[in-house]
Amino acid sequence: MKPFLKEEIIDIILISPDRVIYYDFDEKENSVILKNFEVFKTPIYENGVFFKNNLEKALDEIIKKYKIKELGISLHFPNIFFQKVTIPRTPDVLNAIKNYLQNYLPLNLEKYKIIYKEDVYKLSGNFANYNVFLFPKELEEEILDFFFKEDVTLYFVSPSFEAILSNLLYEALISFTENYLIFFIDEKIAHIFYLENLKPEKIFFEEVSQETNFDLFIERFINYFTSQDKKFETLIFAFPEIQIKNYNFVKINPYEFIGKM
Repeated sequence: MKPFLKEEIIDIILISPDRVIYYDFDEKENSVILKNFEVFKTPIYENGVFFKNNLEKALDEIIKKYKIKELGISLHFPNIFFQKVTIPRTPDVLNAIKNYLQNYLPLNLEKYKIIYKEDVYKLSGNFANYNVFLFPKELEEEILDFFFKEDVTLYFVSPSFEAILSNLLYEALISFTENYLIFFIDEKIAHIFYLENLKPEKIFFEEVSQETNFDLFIERFINYFTSQDKKFETLIFAFPEIQIKNYNFVKINPYEFIGKM
């Protein structure tokens, strides 16, 4: 996770279904180091239920303990979606994206915050290409309301996949010469990335548990992408150990990995 903005170092809070983590960054000898790493375990999201009071209590404890006045937020959460969208150029981009997504994602879009940005490096004449994120509005509203009340400056709210992808590159675990289907799995969430030339084409965040059959889970996504004539290398990073028949996996601590420099 690279906590830079305007040549400043800022701390980060990561919100996941069963914990809130505070990453306290500092600078030493022109390098950014993780000075402190504290975990506040509490149920935030389980089986489709959002525990607002638990989140607020954990955030309040962190803010008061560390006297925080500015930070970034990273969401390590289910029900976050990423989709590349190509649509005809229009002055009403948001509605055009909603119309597109309504046809391809079985979601009630009214419940989601939509963030989009044009990919200016992929020009297509009369068509525009957008990177689109969706995440639950109730989560966004709770975060913004809480930090507004506490007079804390938020520099960004972003999905945790950005930190994961950054560290996969930093650790040289992926390269430009391959396309990848990557599974990044912890006790509660699986991130599924499909990358072409190191650029995310599709990302899924799904809730998992000890009862998840990971053979079927992984095969479902592999079959989905191979049905679209995609060729890729499959990489699986997981914690704790998972049982799968046909694939090797690398054991990681997901929260330490996210906080690596």
